[in-house]
Amino acid sequence: METNIYQKISEVMKDVEYLKKDGDIKKKDGSQMYTYLSELKITSSIRKSLIKNRLIMYPKKMDSITMPSGMEKVKIDYAIVDIDSKDEIIAQGIGVGQDFGDKAIYKAMTGAFKYTQRQTFMISTGDDPDITSSEKLVEDKKKVRKDLTHLISAEMKRLDLNGDDFKSKFGKSSAQLNEGELQKVLTNLREVKK
Repeated sequence: METNIYQKISEVMKDVEYLKKDGDIKKKDGSQMYTYLSELKITSSIRKSLIKNRLIMYPKKMDSITMPSGMEKVKIDYAIVDIDSKDEIIAQGIGVGQDFGDKAIYKAMTGAFKYTQRQTFMISTGDDPDITSSEKLVEDKKKVRKDLTHLISAEMKRLDLNGDDFKSKFGKSSAQLNEGELQKVLTNLREVKK
């Protein structure tokens, strides 16, 4: 019996049901801020199943928008093609990356690819936001923001930068940035050698 592309996608979903997060972002003191599922882990796991089920996945179309503060936003249509039947479906991904060098677009593309794979094949990482109360989530978010702000202040001090320098370099004050943007700012500041 011949299988169609949807049956093959279902087989990939059976092969890769769950992936444990394998990366973490730490503070300078070594304590953990949050964990994430790396692109390497998700792509290598999906790739094996795609090959086994005779499917290919590739970027077919990409639109990008350059935003202030070194950010790039991409919308990518990924084709998933059944090698046998030539059937094709499109999965769309969105990614945002920030870098004050030349890597913002690549970070955005990586994020789009990673999350498109995860959502298309419904891969769980064990997170369930419904388990945690809204109050706890707000409290955790405030703590992450406070920790990031503290780490950024330390890096600014190391580099002899002040609030005006920050706004001119990043286009906004730290209070105007979300946690993801603050993390990217911290990463960029840490890469600067004095």
